Amino acid sequence: MVLAGPIMATQPTVFTFAHEGGGEEASDVRCRHTPERSPASEKCRSKKVTRLPKHLVESRSSQNRIPLLAVVVSLVALPGSAAAQTGGRTIQTMASCTSLSSLTNFQFSVVEARMEPASEDGPEHCRVYGRILPDIRFAVYLPSDWNGRLVMRGNGGWAGLIPEGQMRFALRDGSVSVGTDTGHDSRRGPRGSFTLDRQKVIDFAYRSVHLTVEAAKQITAAYYPSPIQHSYFVGCS
Repeated sequence: MVLAGPIMATQPTVFTFAHEGGGEEASDVRCRHTPERSPASEKCRSKKVTRLPKHLVESRSSQNRIPLLAVVVSLVALPGSAAAQTGGRTIQTMASCTSLSSLTNFQFSVVEARMEPASEDGPEHCRVYGRILPDIRFAVYLPSDWNGRLVMRGNGGWAGLIPEGQMRFALRDGSVSVGTDTGHDSRRGPRGSFTLDRQKVIDFAYRSVHLTVEAAKQITAAYYPSPIQHSYFVGCS
């Protein structure tokens, strides 16, 4: 929550202030809001009023405001994110890459999250590897300079591997790039041998793609301060 503008304390606070001339009579804030015929109003009428120099009045007023401003500053920083002050505005920035490991839940697990420096393969990005039960593996590349798009790369043939070679094309364009092995490892069994396992057939047919992109959207939302603008699927066989 970001608060802006002057904030007043909710508890009754006594401020002594004078008019602009500095020599007028001072008053008590509580007396100004006392009903005319109440016992408290009689106290206010009989109360001795003091005079304060103008510079002391302004000093007291500033001292009363300082703690409130400190509270506002402490509320601006949100857990799990960084904040920067630019032109009087608070701008939320990206979460740390390694903090994405904490997103592990009943839908998916984050196996690894690490920063990759810029290279000939692509720009600087946060690389996340995850798993969805029973045996779906996926990868998400999150560029530091993001264009607001998410692109999932499809597999060819029998799949069985995360298409990381093709995922780099979307990454170079500044998009979040997503891929999955569709729920089986082609290095463990030749071609379509996985079809003997009914669950692997279901994962290969549709389940892995749907759950992977759902996990990637959660990871993207946790990493960037702004939402996804467009989502795409690219692939052929």
